[in-house]
Amino acid sequence: MEILDRNFRRDDHFWIHCVKAMAIVMVVILHITAPYHYRFNEMPVWAWSVVNFYEAIVRPCVPLFFMASGFLLLRFNEPASLFFYKRLNRILVPLLFWTVSYVVWKIYYGGQRFVDFGGVAQMLMFPVSYHLWYLYAIIGCYLFLPILRKWTVGGERVLLWFYCCLWFFAVGVLPLLQKYFGLKNQIDMSYATGYIGYFVLGYLLGTREYSVWHAAICAVVIVLSTSITGYLTSNLTLANEGVLVADFTAVLSPSVIVASAAWFIFIKYIIVEYSKFLPGKLYDFVISLSAASFGIYLIHVIVLDLVVGFYGQYFGLEFEGLTWVIPFLSLIIILVSYSLVLMMARIKYLGRIVGK
Repeated sequence: MEILDRNFRRDDHFWIHCVKAMAIVMVVILHITAPYHYRFNEMPVWAWSVVNFYEAIVRPCVPLFFMASGFLLLRFNEPASLFFYKRLNRILVPLLFWTVSYVVWKIYYGGQRFVDFGGVAQMLMFPVSYHLWYLYAIIGCYLFLPILRKWTVGGERVLLWFYCCLWFFAVGVLPLLQKYFGLKNQIDMSYATGYIGYFVLGYLLGTREYSVWHAAICAVVIVLSTSITGYLTSNLTLANEGVLVADFTAVLSPSVIVASAAWFIFIKYIIVEYSKFLPGKLYDFVISLSAASFGIYLIHVIVLDLVVGFYGQYFGLEFEGLTWVIPFLSLIIILVSYSLVLMMARIKYLGRIVGK
C-alpha cells in the first residue's frame, strides 16, 4: 500500500486512519471470540464472561468502517456514473476473487462440498464466508449514496439529524420493543432502515469539532454502552438456557450504535489533539494499516483458520488462557494478514483484489 505524503499524515484527517486501524483490529478480535460466544453451556462461566467482555468491546468494529466511509464519501459530490465506476469497480473485483477463493478454501481446508454452496447464482448473491457480508452491505449502500449526497452536500444538518433519529428508532429501538414488549406497529419505518444510517452519522459526527468534555462524556458512554451490551447479552443468554441471545451485540442494536458514535468522537478528539506527539514511524504504520484494512478484512479469515488451527494443535485452546490468548492470536493474525496484503499490493494484478 502506498504511504501518503508527510503533510497528509500531519493534518486533521489522520484521525480517520486511526478509526479504520482501530476497526480492523476489533474485527480480528471479534472473529476469534465469536465461536466461543456460542458455547455458553460448554465453558466455565468465567471463561464465557471473558469472551463476552471482548465481544462487547469490539462490536462497534464494522459500524466504524461504515462511519469512516460516510465521512469520506458524503462531503463532496461527483457525477453518479463516475462514482459507480470507481466504487463498484473496487468492490466487485475483490468480491468475485475472494468468493472463489473462499469456496476453494472451504472445500480443501474445511472439508465442505461444492454443492453445499448452492450453485453459482447462490454464491454470487450470498456471501460464501461469514465476513463477506460486509461487501454486500457496502454495495447496497453505494447504490444509494449518490442520492444521499444530494442531501448532505449543501443540505440542512437539522434534517440529517432528524433522519438519524428516525433511523436509530427504526433499526435499534423498534425491533426490541416488538420482541420484548409485544408492541404492535403499522407505521412503515422501512424507509429509514439499513446500514446507510451509519454513513450519515459518520458524516455528521466527522465534520464537527470536539472539546475535552465531549471526549470525557464519550469515554463514559463507551464504558456504559459496552457494559450494557455485555450485561444484557449475558443475562438473556442465561435465561435462554445457554443459547446465545445476540440482540444487543447486533450491528444495529441501540447499545452498539451508541458505542460506535462515542468511539468515533473519542478517537477524533484524541488524535486531533495529541497526534503531534506521536513519532513519525508510528504515523507511517497507522496509515499503512488503515490503507491495508480492506485487504486485511478480506484475507484474515484464512490466516485465522491457519493460526488458530496451528496454535490449537500444538498448544491447545484451553479456556483458562483465553484472557491472554485472544489478544495474542489477534496480534499474530493482524501482522501476518498485514504482511500478506503489503506483498500482494506490490504485485501488478493482485493489488486490485486487496483494495489497492
